[in-house]
Parts: sequence; structure tokens; C-alpha cells
Amino acid sequence: MKILLIVYAVSWLILLIYYLYDLTQNGKKKNNNSSNISFEKPKSKTDRTVSGLAWATMFLMAPLVVCASPFIFYSNKKKREKERLEKEERERAVQEERTRDINTFNNLAKTRRNEFDNINIAVSMNFFHMLRTRRYDKILKVLDKSSLPSGMEFGVEEEGTGESKGRSSLYVKTQNGDIKENIFDYINFEDSPEGVWQAYLLKNAWRNLPMGWHGEYDKRKYLVIREDIYSIIPLDKSFNPEVLYDFYIVPQIYIEYSSYAISYYISCCYWTDWGGLIREYVKFKTRKGKILQIIDYDEKVLYKYDCLIDL
Repeated sequence: MKILLIVYAVSWLILLIYYLYDLTQNGKKKNNNSSNISFEKPKSKTDRTVSGLAWATMFLMAPLVVCASPFIFYSNKKKREKERLEKEERERAVQEERTRDINTFNNLAKTRRNEFDNINIAVSMNFFHMLRTRRYDKILKVLDKSSLPSGMEFGVEEEGTGESKGRSSLYVKTQNGDIKENIFDYINFEDSPEGVWQAYLLKNAWRNLPMGWHGEYDKRKYLVIREDIYSIIPLDKSFNPEVLYDFYIVPQIYIEYSSYAISYYISCCYWTDWGGLIREYVKFKTRKGKILQIIDYDEKVLYKYDCLIDL
């Protein structure tokens, strides 16, 4: 049906071209007794043939176009309605999965032991120190439960350009020298609370790397022990981070096993000058040392704050 409309429109376009050509060649003729403009037929045999075909096509297809137009418009409307319903269904499925993850985390927190321990604290401290001192070549050595296949390299690109302007990014260089930013397709992690916690650290590493311009809005200070609040350096110097001291900020790791994969539910607090103290909830689904899925399914604002500074 769309092709029919296109052919019909092309026929009109051909006639319009010939009409304009005729005007430029013979001048615009005015009729004192009518508002119509006379149209002289093209002079050459080729022009007459093309013009005739255009007129014939237009008149032959006119009834079809008239009859088909309502159907085409109805089909387009039906297609848009189908796309809207599919979008709503996808959004509903995502929301239902998030609700299940929230309920699962709450149940695990009541019945299981928190797997976050002093080893994870020590690794986290060393990891953030490597980021601050820009010793990026040491990161995978600190994250001892993660590894790359032989011949691959891990690196950091500071403050990118284009859409990523002002933000740094992590990458893996393959044996062929290709740069891949989806690092979780290449880095292997031990299928354990320690291994997945290290994956969580890498997931959020870019938020602790050098930033510029509007990239600062994405910067976060992750907190793994209560004393970390004293290392918060707010843009608004009048804010005293000590007001956060009584909040429970210990990270949490809970495990759910299934026949196909293992799900790790991680909860951690961070500070941002454009949001305050926030606890985020992330699910890592793994299988045989590979991360299959990462879902950020919830956030809770523990202390609302906005520095009101525009960058």
C-alpha cells in the first residue's frame, strides 16, 4: 500500500516538473477571466509520452489511493498502538523483576549471613588507592580474584571526547590490539563473594577516575567503612560530613543459588554532592566465573542533599 502512494506521488511530481519547465520556457500566462493558469503540453514526443504516462498513472491509481488511504492510516495507527503496548509490557516486566529482586534481597538479609568481610574491606581500600594515585597497571593485581586471558591488557582512558567528554573509561586490549570497553566480556572473576565484590568495584571504577566538565555530576564516593565519611570532600565547604556518622553504611553481599546460575545481591552506600547519601542495590548473575547479567534494581536515599552548584 505504501508503494502505491509512492507511485502516485511520483506521478504528481513528474507533472509538477513539466509544469514548472513549461513556465520557465514560455512565461507565466495570465487569464483575465479566470484564476487558472494555462498548461501547454510538452512539445517533444518524449515529453508527451512521459507526461501521458504520468497522467494515466495518476488517474488509474486515484481510485485505489482513495480506497487504500483509510486502510493505510488505520494500519499505521494499529502499528503504533502495538508498539505502545509492547513498550508498556517491557516496562511492566522490568518493574516486576525489580520488585522480585527487592523482595529477594530483603528475605536473604533476614535469613542469610552477610558475606562482606574484612578481606573485602582491605581490597576496597587498596583498589581506591590505586585509582587515586593513577596506578592503573596495578588494579588487577589488587583485585586478586579477577584475571584476563593471556595476551590481553587492562587499561584506563582518562577523560574521553565526544559524548564521553569529561569522563574516563576502562578498557581491555585484546591480543589483536583491539580496544574493548565492555570489560566484563573478557575479565574472569572467581565465582565467590570476594570475586563478585571485585567485579562490583570495577563496575563503578569510572565514577572515581579523573573527570572534567559535566562529568563531575557522575562522581561518587563509595563508603565501605564508617570512617570513610571523614574522607568526603564536599563542594559546599559549609557541609559537615559528620552528620552521616550514625547511618548504617556497611556493604552487604547475599547469595542465591539456582540450578543454572548464582545470583549475588550487593548493597553499598555512596556519597554524591547532587543527591546525598544513597544506598544502591545491584544484582550480579554469574555462571562458571562469567558474569551473565548486572542489574541495578533499586536505590534508597538515606540523607538527601544537593550542593546547588552548577558545573
